[in-house]
Amino acid sequence: MEPITEGQPSTSKEPTSPSSPPQKKNITPVGLGSYCMEIGISEENILSEYLLPQPVLKNGTVIELYNFCSKKLSLHVFCEVMKKIVQPDVRDGESIDINRALKLKGRRLHTQYTTMKRNHKDTTTLMEEMYKHPQRSSTTPRNITPRKKRLMNVIQEKNSKISTLKRKLVEKEKKNKNMEEEVIVHKAEKEILESTLLKAINDLEKMSGSAHGNNKDELDMLEAKVNMKTSEIDNLTKKLAKINPANMGKKIQRRDQKIAQLETSLQEKEEEIEGLSMEKEKLQAEKVKIEVKLSEVQEKKRKLGRLVSYHRMKNTGKARAIAFQSESDALEEEIRECRERLKRLNKENRDLQEMILFLEEEKSVATFKDGKYKEEVREVYMKLLNLNVGRRNIESVIRVVLGKLAGMDIDRLPSEALTSRIFVEAKLLAEMQAARAMVIGTGNTIHFDETSKFGDRFGSMQITTETGSYVLGLFSMDCGESERLFHYLKQTLTDVASSLSEGDDSQSQFAKVVFGFINTMTDRHCTNIKVDELLVQWRNELAPRLFENFNQLSPSAQRDLTHVNSLKCNLHFLLGLASEANNGLTAFENMSRKGPFKPGSRFVKEGESGSVRLVRTVCKSFERHGSEEAGVMTNFAAFLNEINSQSKLISFKGNRFNVLFWNGAATYYHKSNFESFFCIHGVPNRLLRAVKEDLEDIIHVAGCRALGIIDKLITGPFWRVLEKDEPYVALNDRLHHMQIKFQEWAEDATPLLNEERLFQDVEVHKDCLYKAVFKETNDTLLDTLTVEAIELIMSQFCLVVVRQLSEHLPGGSLSNITEKLQEETRYAPKTNQLGESVFGTMDYLLRQRPSASDVNLASTIMYRYNHTGSWLSTLSSDEKSKLMATARKRARLTIETFGERRKEVKKRIFEKMMKKKREREMKEAKLSDVKRQIITEVNNVGGEWLAVEDMNEKLDAMSNNGDKRAALSWQIKYHKTVLNTNVPDKKLLQLSSQGKVYSNEQLVNNLSTIIQYVRLTKDALGNTDVSEETVCTVKSAEERKKMFEAKKKEMKWKLGELKAQKQKSAESKAKRDAHETEKQTKTIIPKGKKTKLKPDFLVGKRVEHTFQDEDDPTKYETYFGTITRIVKSGTKRVSDTIYEIVYDVTDNSDDDSSDTDVSDGEEEPETCFQYPLLEDYFDGCLKVIDD
Repeated sequence: MEPITEGQPSTSKEPTSPSSPPQKKNITPVGLGSYCMEIGISEENILSEYLLPQPVLKNGTVIELYNFCSKKLSLHVFCEVMKKIVQPDVRDGESIDINRALKLKGRRLHTQYTTMKRNHKDTTTLMEEMYKHPQRSSTTPRNITPRKKRLMNVIQEKNSKISTLKRKLVEKEKKNKNMEEEVIVHKAEKEILESTLLKAINDLEKMSGSAHGNNKDELDMLEAKVNMKTSEIDNLTKKLAKINPANMGKKIQRRDQKIAQLETSLQEKEEEIEGLSMEKEKLQAEKVKIEVKLSEVQEKKRKLGRLVSYHRMKNTGKARAIAFQSESDALEEEIRECRERLKRLNKENRDLQEMILFLEEEKSVATFKDGKYKEEVREVYMKLLNLNVGRRNIESVIRVVLGKLAGMDIDRLPSEALTSRIFVEAKLLAEMQAARAMVIGTGNTIHFDETSKFGDRFGSMQITTETGSYVLGLFSMDCGESERLFHYLKQTLTDVASSLSEGDDSQSQFAKVVFGFINTMTDRHCTNIKVDELLVQWRNELAPRLFENFNQLSPSAQRDLTHVNSLKCNLHFLLGLASEANNGLTAFENMSRKGPFKPGSRFVKEGESGSVRLVRTVCKSFERHGSEEAGVMTNFAAFLNEINSQSKLISFKGNRFNVLFWNGAATYYHKSNFESFFCIHGVPNRLLRAVKEDLEDIIHVAGCRALGIIDKLITGPFWRVLEKDEPYVALNDRLHHMQIKFQEWAEDATPLLNEERLFQDVEVHKDCLYKAVFKETNDTLLDTLTVEAIELIMSQFCLVVVRQLSEHLPGGSLSNITEKLQEETRYAPKTNQLGESVFGTMDYLLRQRPSASDVNLASTIMYRYNHTGSWLSTLSSDEKSKLMATARKRARLTIETFGERRKEVKKRIFEKMMKKKREREMKEAKLSDVKRQIITEVNNVGGEWLAVEDMNEKLDAMSNNGDKRAALSWQIKYHKTVLNTNVPDKKLLQLSSQGKVYSNEQLVNNLSTIIQYVRLTKDALGNTDVSEETVCTVKSAEERKKMFEAKKKEMKWKLGELKAQKQKSAESKAKRDAHETEKQTKTIIPKGKKTKLKPDFLVGKRVEHTFQDEDDPTKYETYFGTITRIVKSGTKRVSDTIYEIVYDVTDNSDDDSSDTDVSDGEEEPETCFQYPLLEDYFDGCLKVIDD
């Protein structure tokens, strides 16, 4: 027996008596049981009309009847049988309510019985209990729902109002009848009045009749409306009584849901109706007042008639007629005003009635048409998803907004799965938008970059056109190598081209996209620079296939079609300035400090200057995003609030480019605040002690002041220059001017301390930080140290300008500004800020949606940055429908494609991981062999030399210079490879430098320095005391001047070397470009000459080999070596032959080191490489110098 969930079972039960339980009677699941048999009811006579009434009835009988009727017959039969055997007190019009009460009572008993049976409880007490049939209440039946009760109250109120209106109508009719009799009586007397008086009286009668007719019509209309509502309620009640019990559970569930919706809607409408009813009552009161005034007017009319009779008898009819005429005019005016007011009130009443009808109508929004959701629905979903509304909450948001604000209902909305697919459609629409802008634009610039977020590597690609900037794609990457980044860029461009392809036009659309840009904008990383070269190479390969007449064009025309202008982000130049500022401050501190630096409580990082450390620890302690464990951000903010000040520190996270210089100025500005705060709060942890110790060091304070001056006069104005609406090539003059000023300030930085500007036409923000760093200190030593720090920083800036801005300086690739270059870079931005913004948004989304897929992130960012929603609103309805249909068709394929690409990325990551594992194992095995050999050789010369005296003794025992050199070499290699000794100068661990082999005397000096440094380091580690005195002692001015002059000479020499390298690189590039042009014109090497070359002609030759530097692509280095053998012969082409070459040991950088002694002729495995050298030979990068 399946329970029915509607209604709550009765919880009142009498306690059972376990001592003498009555005999338990069971009922069958469907048939009638023993309780019905006791009173003579069986399946044969249940429909009989002669069932006897029962004075006493048990619950078991009712439960059996309800069970049988609900299964076999109907609940209507149950009600009829119950009325026969119970005979309830039924009045006229209450039969429907009694039926409902009997059903509800039977259902409750049946539900209680089934619940007890299911829980294995004793049902005997319930079955034997006397049945209490529903009692008719004096007000409303007990089984009437609150909604029906409210409706009955409304009906009762309407009936009472109708009765009142009927009573008033009878009174009005009676009054009208009396008035008509009086008019007949006085009709003869009115004949003696003048025609004007007669006309006025007729007008009054017409007005009275009109008012009476309007009132009667309104009452009739209200009565008809009440009757209509009453008939609707009766019809609904009859329909409810005729409901078929089949599938009752599902119907009741649907009914309950519908009732809940209707009750909510009804409650809102009832509140509105209540307000309208109050308004209607006010109108009724106004109407009553008007009727009272009308009665008064009629009374005055009767009095006037009596006066006429009186004055007729007094023979003063004419005078009285004049007076009556004036009073009649006044009454006529008053009646006219009442009529206008009544007309206005009737209009308001009609408006309110129309509003009631509007609210009572059931309104809904259609969302589904022709087997799919409407485009408006999909567009709303796209916009809500773009506003960060979760896909699980979109349906609720739409329903709440429509229901609460518009009173409307909506039946069907997309599921979560379809919502995700709509999100992909948004991505495809944004892609189409960007592709269209890319095709029609001129002078386009593409941006690309890559980054790492939470262990995953991502890349992005954008484009800037004359109409704006757009995001082309966001994708996952397996690594950050140039070739892989270029692969994903090709993939993105192919996707963009496919969004424009239609049928046979795909090739032309692909050509428009691939050749639809002339500039690239990247940061200054070597990976991105290499991508530019691969991009040009790819376009050279595609051009002959995509353009029919490409081979017939001249070389210059071909180059114009395939080349790109490699533009660099100038904001990343600020990062280079920050790095070099740290290097300059490190040199400044080393030359200014007298004696060794004592760290105390400070956190010393390798390569970090003390001033930069102070800025970092200050932000960690006092900035509001600082350390949660040791920071005092809240206490410091309260302290500043007390003195009416605010913190000027900003977070390093999210402020990448100028943050070091800004926070340097803020640290100097808050120095006195920090000292006062420490007096109040104390320094309870090591972080605060480190800040306090650095603040007491005048060298670090001077460094922070120098950073602040650079921020206010150099980096800040330069950033504002980048934000100006100027062409990209307009930076050339400014950057050249910057180079000149840096060189001047490197010689004498006093003008900077006197507020000399870098750019005279750029605003300088003279805020509180500006006033603090330029405020007179009356401290000569601080001012002197600040100038010295700035001079060394400017010397470092000169180096970074030449390294990173060489293309803008005279002789650079962008220095020759032609009309063509100006036109090509007309719409090019000066920074790659768009790419940084995209990655910032992606970082935020990954924190908000940790499980978001790649396509979800791409859809959000592309739809938001491209403003696709606004773009769709500008399209015609037909064009928008076409685009949305295309996106709908391609959505599934796009989801599958992104999934496959993600799998491919994971697969490549795993393969790369396994490859690194194999390489690491080979390297460890190789290193182990090298260490074993070094240890053996060191043991042969008496083991490690621990002291300089020991070294001298061992060397004196050797007579051969070759043995001495070998012993020195093995000892140095032992320190470098086996002990991993860290020394300040890496050159000490080398055997040669700048291509020159060290002499034995140099090796002795280097090894002596290494041994002494190792001993000092061990002593320092054994005597470390964090509580030691950390007071700084500054060297004298003479000592500092000597060291500064030497350092400046060194920096000038480095600058000259760097310029020479840049010039050499430019010349090499020019040669290669000319060589490429010759190759395109097929004049470099005759085709037959290549084929006649024998691969073995290079074997045994000494060669000069030129390479491009991996870290700086603009830099080229030359190595010398000998080709030893052929490793693998080329099968298809001779140029594919692989050679083995052994390079001479040289050192072209200060950071790299070599372990090979050339004079010994010892062979190191690192110098042996395998390359296809014929290609380099043909390209001019390999020259034979010894035949």
